[in-house]
Parts: sequence; C-alpha cells; structure tokens
Amino acid sequence: MKQLRFDLHVHTRRLSEDATLDPFAAAERLLALGYAGFAITEHDAVWPEPWLAELRRATPLVIIRGLEIQTEEVGHVLVYGWDDEPIWRYHRLARLMDAVRRKGAAAAVAHPYRRRSAPWGTPADPASAAALLPWWRMAGGVEARNGRASPEENRLAAALAARLGGLAVAGSDAHRLEDLGRAATLLPAGVRTQEEALAALRNRSVRVDTGEGKEACG
Repeated sequence: MKQLRFDLHVHTRRLSEDATLDPFAAAERLLALGYAGFAITEHDAVWPEPWLAELRRATPLVIIRGLEIQTEEVGHVLVYGWDDEPIWRYHRLARLMDAVRRKGAAAAVAHPYRRRSAPWGTPADPASAAALLPWWRMAGGVEARNGRASPEENRLAAALAARLGGLAVAGSDAHRLEDLGRAATLLPAGVRTQEEALAALRNRSVRVDTGEGKEACG
C-alpha cells in the first residue's frame, strides 16, 4: 500500500529567528517534491490558529501544528499536536511528557546525537549516551533521520530508535528552501488531517524513509 511522505521538522521565518524559509514557499516546494504534508516546528513557539487556517487554505498538504522545545535533560524535543497553552513551564522533560500525554500529542527527541552543551558532554561518546538513555526512553520517540545531521549522527540515531523501539520520525530540519526534501516520514495512506496524522504517530504506524530504498519502523 502506498504511504505518504511527510516532513516532520520544518522551521519558518515567522517564528524561528534563525530561519529564512517562507511557509507558503515551503508548502509549494514540498508539494512539488511529492510530499503529502509537513509539521511546522518553530523553536519554542507554536503558530496561532489563524496562521494555520490561512496556510491550510492555500495548500492541499496536511499541516501539523508542532514546535521544537528546549528541555534541560535532552535538549530539543519535537512535539506534534500542541495547542494554545503557553510553553514556558515545559522545559523539564517529565513535565513536558505529562502535557504531551494529556493533549493527545506525540513527541520525539530532535537530532539526538548532535553536539550540544550539557553536563554529560557529547552524546556520541558512549558514556554520555549511557547517561542520556533513560531520558531518551522517557521521551518515547527520537528523530531517527535529520536532514541537517551528519551521516554518522543519523546512523547513531537510527540505531538508537531501533534499540528503544518507540516512535521514530524523520524531518529535514529545514531553515531555508534548499533544505527541504532531505528526509521524510512515511505515514499510512488515507491520512488527510492533522488528527489522523497524530493518531498514526501515537500508534507508531509510521516509517522513516532511510533514503536507501528501505524504511525503518516507527
């Protein structure tokens, strides 16, 4: 059965200060590349509903309301299906995950092996990764492929996703138009709304397109 390509990690110039990507241009480009939808995951901010409604009227793509939130324990976490609640109190992972479950949302640690400043050092170091493992497990999902990560970081992330057995997603991490098309999550055919996409993510009925002619389970 045909599966639908989604980019689950996109930043725009609307709310991500380090991005230059116009959201309408992003939708046009992803449609041309054969994607069925994408998630808007601005840094520590969510789009208001009027913005989403405007974009949804302009494109046939499924638009998922999300964000990329900074946490103290694991760095950036992608959340899909956030509502209008302010995010300032959710910098601690346990509190964030409680909110994710309460809202019927889904979450995945973004680019888990990207270098970050943290008390345990670089995640690619085995000892550092061991310290992070309980937190990764609490999050319930990881970004197994990131369009701006190195091949080694993506290899480690894919192995981590397989080890954890939770939700595995992929996204371009686009900040510019040329970043789009570098990664995709495959969702079941028939997904036509954000609610249906969220149900697929919660049920882990998704696949990561590895770019090598085969997919990894979500």
